[in-house]
Amino acid sequence: MRTPAALAVLAIAAAGCSLGVGGSFPSDASARTAVDVPHRFEPADPDDRIQPGDTIAGPGCRSPMVDPRDGTRIVFLRSAGQRADYAVAGGRYGVNEYELLRLDCNTGTVIGVVERGGLVR
Repeated sequence: MRTPAALAVLAIAAAGCSLGVGGSFPSDASARTAVDVPHRFEPADPDDRIQPGDTIAGPGCRSPMVDPRDGTRIVFLRSAGQRADYAVAGGRYGVNEYELLRLDCNTGTVIGVVERGGLVR
């Protein structure tokens, strides 16, 4: 027999899995403008881009994604729907250590910079 407390813990754990690492998923409205980003990021595997067009193959978000201008790679941390947040190294694109870069998973276009959450400043 399962207790309500055990069911609540399982529900919370399941919700956390869909968000990935880092906890809550801020809304797009909270995103600020990123700096010096490409027109769109590309999947590391070129076969994941449906040609011609803006669509990335498959139902999920890809990782890593690559800046086609210079090969900079960004790494997936969490997603909700067709939005994903990526870790960015070295302050690229105006992203600091407490922030992530949000992309549209279907196109690789940048939505903006969002709070990472779950980190103590």
